[in-house]
Amino acid sequence: MKVSIRFLGILEDLAHFTFGLLSSLSVVISPVLTVISFLIFIFYEFDQDYRLQDYAYQEICQFGFGFGVGIIILLLIAFHMR
Repeated sequence: MKVSIRFLGILEDLAHFTFGLLSSLSVVISPVLTVISFLIFIFYEFDQDYRLQDYAYQEICQFGFGFGVGIIILLLIAFHMR
């Protein structure tokens, strides 16, 4: 079964977004986990960009969007619990 390149691109974008979302939500478990997951992602993307020239900034933006959505979710939960 062949999977289209477009579909794989969408899955890749969704994976970056999801990792950003989960990274921000991991602050509930431990703030250190959030920092470590962020640094791992950034170092991985810079390495990919250095080796493959694959425009890491787009993937970092997708991660950042997910991270921001996670922060908004946390803020909404915090204000709701007041």
